[in-house]
Amino acid sequence: MRDYYRRVLQLAGYTRERRLISEAVEKMEVSWSKKNLFVIEAPTGYGKTTITATLALRTVEDMDKLIVAYPLRTLLEDQYSKLEKVASQNFLGKRYMHEKSSPYLVKPITLTTIDTLSMTMFGLAPEDLNNVIKGWEEDGSINTTSGHYLFSWSSVILSDIVLDEVHLVAEESKSLTYLIALLEHMISHDQRVVLMSATMPTKFKKLILDHLRRYKDRVEWMDFGDSAKEDDFMRLRKEKKPEVHIYQLDRENRFNVMREWLDHARNRGFRRALVVFNTIREAVSFYRALEGYKNRLLIHSRFTERDRRKKYEELNGLKNRDEYIVVATQVVEAGLDISSNVLITDLSPMCSIIQRFGRFLRYEDEIEGVAYIWYDSNLRKDAQQYKVYDRDLCMATIEALREVSDGHISLHVPIGEKGYKRLLDKVYQTVDLRIDRKKLDEMLGVFTNLGDISQGVDLFMEMEGSFVRSSTMISVKTDRDVEEVAIELKVFERLLRNGLVKGQIVKKDGESIIESLPEWLIKYAKTYDSIVRKIIKHIHMHEVKSFYIKGTYSEEIGLEFGTPVDEL
Repeated sequence: MRDYYRRVLQLAGYTRERRLISEAVEKMEVSWSKKNLFVIEAPTGYGKTTITATLALRTVEDMDKLIVAYPLRTLLEDQYSKLEKVASQNFLGKRYMHEKSSPYLVKPITLTTIDTLSMTMFGLAPEDLNNVIKGWEEDGSINTTSGHYLFSWSSVILSDIVLDEVHLVAEESKSLTYLIALLEHMISHDQRVVLMSATMPTKFKKLILDHLRRYKDRVEWMDFGDSAKEDDFMRLRKEKKPEVHIYQLDRENRFNVMREWLDHARNRGFRRALVVFNTIREAVSFYRALEGYKNRLLIHSRFTERDRRKKYEELNGLKNRDEYIVVATQVVEAGLDISSNVLITDLSPMCSIIQRFGRFLRYEDEIEGVAYIWYDSNLRKDAQQYKVYDRDLCMATIEALREVSDGHISLHVPIGEKGYKRLLDKVYQTVDLRIDRKKLDEMLGVFTNLGDISQGVDLFMEMEGSFVRSSTMISVKTDRDVEEVAIELKVFERLLRNGLVKGQIVKKDGESIIESLPEWLIKYAKTYDSIVRKIIKHIHMHEVKSFYIKGTYSEEIGLEFGTPVDEL
């Protein structure tokens, strides 16, 4: 393992090692044949990607199989370009919506999303899903093909697995339950799983270890929490001198205030700005309000795959510029190698805040900058949500962040008296996050009957099309000549209820045919509170490739609905 790591550093052009990563590689080398779960906590920007590259190089030369799963497609694409340096396309592939270079995750090294991994793990690879769902009945039986489910199961169970930015899979009960199911399944079959994160609260660690207590001797948890283990990276991070301000803003005047912050920062010589919003609507509105500013770029999740790649090429091009403004949503939080000396961010849970600060003063020669954390002044105290996040968690975060603005905490380093780990634990200690034991047993029960896929299909439908997320993704388009864009199923359901879905594109005899939307589906949408399962069944029964919706699309702005139906 150590030899592979050194060769990866040479291939990537790194001139020096990160000491904590080197220690992690050494521990993995010693324990690889003895343990099954390796958890690595290291700060943002520390170089955890080199561990994935090390495992990829090992996989190529030892003829093994490796699956690397990410919570965000943007992170997947960014990491794929880096892994191309250690593995050729014969060995390296991708699999997620609209990207099929590694069907059934079959290539020796496959980069995929956590959603696709979960489906394949339960024998429901996207390649088979239409045919399987066509035969699914409400009584739990399947009257058509079960697909190549044994091949899907085998593809996962014969692989080592890396989950990057795993904190994004541990913040909700549904995704955390799946994570535990994956770990128990892989450990029980003597496979290796590597989890990596910069922000893993101690409460999450205890929760995971408690549920894996029967496997405690097969877990290697490397959090490097001892401040005596500081290296040059940590010391340089501690030398940074960011100004951090926290404000409440009126909804009507907030964009004007933000522009003033940007102008003030520019006058002080801080001209590389990152502005992060919690919703796409706000990000688009503010981007438009910046008409006339140089080198502005908008990034969010509702672009076509082609335009998404172009956006990230533009983002990489901005690294060499002295002035730019990147307006984005949460998609920039994890793994992207870009920095700023001006950060303006909407309030979010502490894990997300730390990840956003990982794109602020990221590089060694960046010492000074200014950051603004803001939140809506009209936030209702009785609300359960603050935009897309849990309100109580956000409020606990804002109280803890007061220490940051007073200079008592650094959001750039996890360890020591001023490290953010203490702050992270303070915020998450009151979170009522639980693993659904009943659902966990149902997930693991799928593997007790290798001759029947119906239990996995029942579970898939019961969990509304995703074992991980609260909402699965639906392909939509606004025009015949526009590529598909993925949106959340719950957003699509709102569009359907408001009469904004105009038709569907189905596959018949190998050709794509445009059809009107079925009358029964429109009627159901107006009659019942939730029709998620009906939508999922309809999509797979009729092989619906995408839906036509009322809206607009441009490569600069992305998909817009032109209606307040979407507040996400």
